[in-house]
Amino acid sequence: MLTETNKAVARNFYAAITAYNEGDEQALERILAPSFINHRPLEGQTPDIEGLKLPAFHRAFSQIHVTILDQVAEEDKVVDVTSWSLLHTGEFMGIPASGKRISYTEINVLRVVDGMIVERWGLPDEINILRQLGIVSPQE
Repeated sequence: MLTETNKAVARNFYAAITAYNEGDEQALERILAPSFINHRPLEGQTPDIEGLKLPAFHRAFSQIHVTILDQVAEEDKVVDVTSWSLLHTGEFMGIPASGKRISYTEINVLRVVDGMIVERWGLPDEINILRQLGIVSPQE
């Protein structure tokens, strides 16, 4: 039964990211433990809750929609394969807003303790994102 509860916490994590992007400043604090650690922060991103907020990302992208394609849970870990869709509405990595809808997949491993996410390991399809933004050519 705990694995089903943890799966629900993981689903709430993605909803919290969307809510935060839409202006709910406390959305992530409701699902991430104060001791939260992001084990794969991006360059310049701290490995805590504040780092996960990625102000530059949320200024650059809007209309975030996350679909869980597959979800597996065992003990205190939940593994999700997700599909992300977002609108490029602001400058990102020196690339001006394009108005393009960007989509990519991501794998996340979340560790849940007492209904809160305490650790995250994330692996987005970064090359696909960079290709869609025109930062990397399709041949690379």
